[in-house]
Amino acid sequence: MAKSKPTPAPPSGCASQEFSETDLLGNIIEGAGGKYNREQSRSLLEPLVEGLLRGNKFLLVLDDVWDARIWDDLLRNPLQGGAAGSRVLVTTRNEGIATAHVHEMKLLPPEDGWSLLCKKATMNAEEERDAQDLKDIGMKIVEK
Repeated sequence: MAKSKPTPAPPSGCASQEFSETDLLGNIIEGAGGKYNREQSRSLLEPLVEGLLRGNKFLLVLDDVWDARIWDDLLRNPLQGGAAGSRVLVTTRNEGIATAHVHEMKLLPPEDGWSLLCKKATMNAEEERDAQDLKDIGMKIVEK
C-alpha cells in the first residue's frame, strides 16, 4: 500500500490591528509549501504568493481581520489566479468587514472546548488522560 503525501496546512494569517503585510504574505507562502526570506519586501512576496497558488485550489484562513482594505490593497491580485472552488475564510469582530455570507459563531460547551484545545495541542487520547491535572487550567482558557 503506497503512502500518500502529507497535505500541507492551509495557508493562513492573522490580520489583527497591528499586522505586518510582509508577515501575512510570508505566512501564506509558508502555508502553501513555499519558503521566503523575512527581509523580502511586499513587492517581492506578492508574486511568490501568486505563483504558489496559481491554478491550485486553496482555502485561505485570515484570522482576526480588522481592516477591510487587506483584501483590496493586499490580497486580491495575488489570489485571483487560484483554481475555481478556492475559498477565503475570514474571522473578525468588526461587523463592517463581515458583510456577506456571515456565520456567527456561538461558544462551544466547555467540554467540547476542552476537547478541541487538546486536539490543537496535538494530544492523543493517552496524553489527554495524562493531562487531566492540566484540565483546570485548560478549562479557564476555554471559558475565555
